[in-house]
Amino acid sequence: MPDIKKYAPASGRMLKENNTIVNLADIAEEIRDMLSINSNYPFGAIPWTVTIDSEANTTKTLTKDAPGVGKSLYITAIEAVLSVAVAGTDINIVLKEDAGGAPIPLWKEIIGNAAVRGTRVGISFTSPIKISENKTADLISDPVGTAGGIITLNLAGYTL
Repeated sequence: MPDIKKYAPASGRMLKENNTIVNLADIAEEIRDMLSINSNYPFGAIPWTVTIDSEANTTKTLTKDAPGVGKSLYITAIEAVLSVAVAGTDINIVLKEDAGGAPIPLWKEIIGNAAVRGTRVGISFTSPIKISENKTADLISDPVGTAGGIITLNLAGYTL
């Protein structure tokens, strides 16, 4: 955090303790610290999470709506959780950009056919996946191959 110490009236500038000029990034950092904003997100980011359960043995799509012109979604974490005794078939979990338009696959994981209740797949990305401006983020699962099989899909990120 910059240490803003004095005002230089002749120049109209704020100076740090080491007599360097305070810039906008310094001011933004001061404000972020004063407001206790989570520094895990870029300044101005709006965090969000979405979750959904599939119906028994059906394909399911979890969609985070497009954020609007000039904004993008950033995916920070993905998770899929199996909720059936045994999967019965391989279950593909795919993150796509704009699945309802011109889909672009971005990430894929498979829950194997012998997986049991509570099996989880997912990742927390160290660098978020950026979705193109004003496009949806869609996490899609294949049907669970066992009667009554349900899968829970979770998606987390922020809008900027």
